[in-house]
Amino acid sequence: MSQTDPSTGYRVDTHVHLYPGTTAADMLDAAQANMRGKEGPVTGMLCLTETATLSRFADLPAQERDWNITSTDEAVTQLAHHKDGSRIAIVAGRQIVTKERLEVLALGMPAPPSDGLSLDETVADITEKQALAVLPWGVGKWMGDRGNHVASLIDRRTAPREIFLADSAVRPRLWPRPSLLDQAEKAGWLCLAGSDPLPLRGDVARTGRYGIEVSAPFDPQTPFATFKTWLMEQTTSPKFYGRRDSTPGMVVNQILLRTPSRIKT
Repeated sequence: MSQTDPSTGYRVDTHVHLYPGTTAADMLDAAQANMRGKEGPVTGMLCLTETATLSRFADLPAQERDWNITSTDEAVTQLAHHKDGSRIAIVAGRQIVTKERLEVLALGMPAPPSDGLSLDETVADITEKQALAVLPWGVGKWMGDRGNHVASLIDRRTAPREIFLADSAVRPRLWPRPSLLDQAEKAGWLCLAGSDPLPLRGDVARTGRYGIEVSAPFDPQTPFATFKTWLMEQTTSPKFYGRRDSTPGMVVNQILLRTPSRIKT
């Protein structure tokens, strides 16, 4: 896993959570370690996906441990600087649950999400707000009727430039690639990837472990706008980097998610 040159490219984790009891420095330290492929400063981007009841983007500290966090020219991003020269953009975003019980991510949207709308209404609301809509894979979430809703959206939307499907580090490495990702790409859609840390103690270490490679210069003042422009110009899915869970690890995590004492609240 080689480190990208920030003058020509960088790495993006498109599915990040910052749960209670986890600090911004915990998240950034994990991303720095996971995005690093060799010695030297790391350049990257983390897309927060927050809920209606948990929003920490506006309250990120100006300084924590070896990180300083400053504003940019965008309302939806902040830039974290490490003492070793690493730079990681933090993007505001939301996680929305639709009427069909599907999860949709709104990257670059700081406003509180409107849960409970239909999938079509949710996607329309996100794109009208100039954000990126992402439908991420989740355990059991693309099966049955819910999977049919995703397949229908793919069939009805020809090669959208602001709507994406996404793989997740939670999907075990030995599991076959979801057919909906293949269906989307055959229809001209782009697929992304993200780490999706779980609300479990210590799972913040997953941050930055799985994502996409951006083959464009990193802009520290308008990181999201330049990322969005680059992404919407692509004709094929970006290259993924990193690794996903093992099957035993996924099983253990699903058990822990059903153990109240292990869940961050």
